[in-house]
Amino acid sequence: MRCLDSIECPQNCKVECVIVFDGQPEFDVAFLQDAYVDTDIRYIIAEHGGVSHARNVGLDHASGEYVVFIDVDDVLPKEGLSNLFDVIDNAELVVGSFLKVQGKQESLIRPSIDAAISTPAGVLEYQLGVLLPDTGNGLLWNKMYSMQCINEHAIRFNESISVGEDSDFVYRYLIHVHTIRVTSKPVYTYIRMSNTAVTAFRASYEQRIFRSMEIMRENVTRQQLRDWSYFSTYYTYHILLIIVHYIFNPNNQWSVAKEKEEYEVLWRIAVNEINNCKKKEFNIAKRITIFCFR
Repeated sequence: MRCLDSIECPQNCKVECVIVFDGQPEFDVAFLQDAYVDTDIRYIIAEHGGVSHARNVGLDHASGEYVVFIDVDDVLPKEGLSNLFDVIDNAELVVGSFLKVQGKQESLIRPSIDAAISTPAGVLEYQLGVLLPDTGNGLLWNKMYSMQCINEHAIRFNESISVGEDSDFVYRYLIHVHTIRVTSKPVYTYIRMSNTAVTAFRASYEQRIFRSMEIMRENVTRQQLRDWSYFSTYYTYHILLIIVHYIFNPNNQWSVAKEKEEYEVLWRIAVNEINNCKKKEFNIAKRITIFCFR
């Protein structure tokens, strides 16, 4: 309810809310249309298939010119949609600032670019930023996308991956983008929970990470990029995720010997990409971790 309450319709625009439930919800969803009589709401109960499947179902049912994605745990700031529409000007992509809320702390995260991009070189540079840590270029939800572009090029979320699916979607979408507009105004509020799923130990985590990197490697290979260090940087960042959330996760109940064994195997797999990555793109904490790993 909090998420829906935050959605405001910009002036002279019609907004449709396509709500996709990933599997049968535990409550009767019919009340939504009665509770929000002034909002064009459609809800779909999809077969349980994960977040990528749910988003694809939503795209299949969307009828508007543009689309934004909102996670149910998050909200839109006041005039969030208006801030995007104000600068769209027929661009295929609009990028905005977002508010990051963690506990009582709130910070404004600005886009990695501060002016519109309308050249192939500029769009490519932004696309390569998806592969770099801490740029925010690969985030799904602080952006507005053209449905015409999505449908013309049959762009959908890759349902075979459950990690990095947002970056994969944004990266492939940017292949078809000619103009990017930007606003420094907040367009999204990301609410980070302390019990976020990535902190839990899952035996399949490493396998899922490698699957995601394999897909991104295929994306980059098809583009025949001359500078492979961008992918190596993306790869190295995800190796750090494996180290923190898998090998040295305090909930894995492994022995020290087991952790060492897994660590050494990971090193042999990752050494070439780590040595080739853009280390200066990492913040100091990540650089120290990479140094210690090497």
